[in-house]
Amino acid sequence: MENCFYNGKEICTYNLKDKQHYYINELVEEWKLAANRGKLTCSECGGRVYLAAGPIKEPYFAHYDKQSCPYGNLTESEELKKGKRLLYTLLRKSFPDGEIHARYKMKNGLFNTCYVTNPKRNDIAIDYHLQHSSIVKFQERDKYYKDNQIIPIYVLGINKSCYDNQISWYENLIQKSIGFCVYLDSLNDKILLKRSFDYKLGSLRKIRFCQRSYSLDDITIDSKGTFICDFSDECNKIELLLNEEKHLYEQTIRFKNINASKMNEIRPDILETALECLKRGEGQLVSKRYMDYIIENKLL
Repeated sequence: MENCFYNGKEICTYNLKDKQHYYINELVEEWKLAANRGKLTCSECGGRVYLAAGPIKEPYFAHYDKQSCPYGNLTESEELKKGKRLLYTLLRKSFPDGEIHARYKMKNGLFNTCYVTNPKRNDIAIDYHLQHSSIVKFQERDKYYKDNQIIPIYVLGINKSCYDNQISWYENLIQKSIGFCVYLDSLNDKILLKRSFDYKLGSLRKIRFCQRSYSLDDITIDSKGTFICDFSDECNKIELLLNEEKHLYEQTIRFKNINASKMNEIRPDILETALECLKRGEGQLVSKRYMDYIIENKLL
């Protein structure tokens, strides 16, 4: 559990570490004492919880007594826990005056990883998953965000497929929604941004992609949900190259068509000479194009 209530106010374990991943010991001590005094309660069931903040695992809240609390019984990998904390920290850095929530419950009952309440602009929701969800669940979530004018940022865990030329069907859903794919490398504290360009030159399908990796220390997110870095500029460069490639291809096709048209032109004077050659039995002097034309039009 990353959240609980402390004297009626929500607190989050993601605030217990700084950007170097060191514990803020004063805060750890305060929350442990509060738990001992019964002041920390589960945000779902209201039961008493304590803080676990060891050197190996990500810090978390847990119930003193085993009980059937759906929140308390959630199990997550350390990679997922750390990734959530990194994204929460990125939002706090990006929106120092904003209201940042972890495991935010929306009006439709769905939860997202992090949420920014932005009174002056659209709210921003981050959904972080290590594995794909179903297409129905994704579309349900994405539709809710769009209908309620919430800016979504879908983040995936890093894996080998991130470096494939073609993105998967799930990554394609994400790109269609937000314009690119986002991967979190929680081991190295990096964000990988990727955009696929799928296009055709005639009947030939081609795929290119723009991919850049950034340290979480070097980027922020603006109020439109855009990562502040040079990724958009790099994508624009590739788009220019693709447009040049398409333009060159179209020029080549036009040139071939013009040449083919010229090749198909039959000059009357040469046709007359070709017919005379055939009449004299000198067919070897007639070109194939004129011979084919004479045969096709039955001129002999």
